[in-house]
Amino acid sequence: MRIAVVHPKFGAHGGGSVVMRDMVDCLANDDSNHVTVFAREWLGEIPAAVRFEKLNPLYFGSTLRDWTFERAVRRIPRADFDLIVSDQKIAGIDVYIAGGGVHIEWAERKLRAMPWGRRMLGRLQPHHLFTMNAEQRLFRAETLRAVRQRYPGRRVWCVLEPRSWSLRRNVFQDRLAGAFDDADEIVLAEVFGADQLPEAERLDPEQLVAGIARRGRPARFLPGVDAIVAYLAAETRREDVVAILSNGGFGGIHAKLLAALGAKR
Repeated sequence: MRIAVVHPKFGAHGGGSVVMRDMVDCLANDDSNHVTVFAREWLGEIPAAVRFEKLNPLYFGSTLRDWTFERAVRRIPRADFDLIVSDQKIAGIDVYIAGGGVHIEWAERKLRAMPWGRRMLGRLQPHHLFTMNAEQRLFRAETLRAVRQRYPGRRVWCVLEPRSWSLRRNVFQDRLAGAFDDADEIVLAEVFGADQLPEAERLDPEQLVAGIARRGRPARFLPGVDAIVAYLAAETRREDVVAILSNGGFGGIHAKLLAALGAKR
């Protein structure tokens, strides 16, 4: 597999750099992988099995540092790689390693402890605004755009199970609706492990459905995999495309849906 790994500085002593370096070593030790690292610099010796490509555009200050690096990464030829992996908040990568957490949640908790004036200035700080916008671009459903491009002219269904750390929480409650603009029909499942989260922190699927509907997209909330499968089996047509988004087993929905669609024929 041709794998591109993106990180600003390899060989640094920070926790994120150590994790990324260990991951590169593991990937490169598999002879079936061809690993290319894109970074501003690599401190120390570069492993023989790794190809290093330097991305070090000029910058001044932290905001321009991150912006110019993101622009350089987005120019990486996608056709040259099967997978692009990074711990940076860059839209369009295939695998995001969220070691740095969710910036908007961290920032809001930090700002809440500040006096009113400093809180307002903090929200207008350029690097905060850039990082927040980058995070929103990253968490937009690029998968749906790719599905739309791959299957032009066909009706696209999106079935989402909020299962990851950030999706289970209401961190992106007000921003998430726009992530479904490339789907024709949206079905939301119940929040995974909802009973383990305080209600004040938990994503509200019904509120999200209302937000999606305001953007002109049909959406519904169906708790339970069996209810979702029954609805899709009844409503989908032969040429429709169904994208199931979850980072877990989703209650065996894939096998159940295939069986239900097969029985429909």
